[in-house]
Amino acid sequence: MTKTDFLERLDELVSEELKVISYKWASREFALPSNLAKQLLFQYASEKGKGVQAVYLLSGWTKGEAPRHTIQLIRDNKVDECKAALGTITGLHVYSVQPVLPKDPAELHSHDHLQAEELFNA
Repeated sequence: MTKTDFLERLDELVSEELKVISYKWASREFALPSNLAKQLLFQYASEKGKGVQAVYLLSGWTKGEAPRHTIQLIRDNKVDECKAALGTITGLHVYSVQPVLPKDPAELHSHDHLQAEELFNA
């Protein structure tokens, strides 16, 4: 599967089938390395702009005398604000893309969970 094929299929899944697509789901579904799936989701989100909602995974150390490591799932419009709250950023990548943000955050994980169950039960 070429990069163009992947991006076209991703657009079908998000725009037409209204699916939540995480980097883990894309990695397993299309047999891609996780980092490549993250890069392709980022490219898709960047190209689509406001036509798609992206959720980012941000990790880093908090500011202060007793810094602690934190991992957060954040909306695309909160990335800069959340980055500013950290002293050191250790990671930032697209976690998922979807047509709209789900009302229930558990929905971000449910597609991954169902796919993993199918893989293990096959």
